Amino acid sequence: MLHTVYRHNELTISEVSELLNISLPNCSRYVKNAIQEGYLNKRVDSGDKRIYYISLSDRGRRIVETTLDDFSMDISTHLNSLDPKDLDRLDESFSNLNSTLADTLLSNTNLTRRN
Repeated sequence: MLHTVYRHNELTISEVSELLNISLPNCSRYVKNAIQEGYLNKRVDSGDKRIYYISLSDRGRRIVETTLDDFSMDISTHLNSLDPKDLDRLDESFSNLNSTLADTLLSNTNLTRRN
């Protein structure tokens, strides 16, 4: 959840629930615990007091950035151990995946616009 909030800066609980595909009651419980633990901040919407936005606290941001740095270092270590031919094949595979995903997203966008 922290990584999702990190990527979007500020979200409502409903948005987090939707993005993570978890029920609203479970998401509310997770958010409440994360606020109590000091990982998230809460800001009430000025126009509608029932809605509040969550964002990362300094503590939450440090945790996310540390895990991202650690992950990047681990990936880098593994990639550096690959032989150049394997790296070329991996690069080609990621390019194919990227193209396929772009085509899928584009076709889904076109279908949505027609409806």
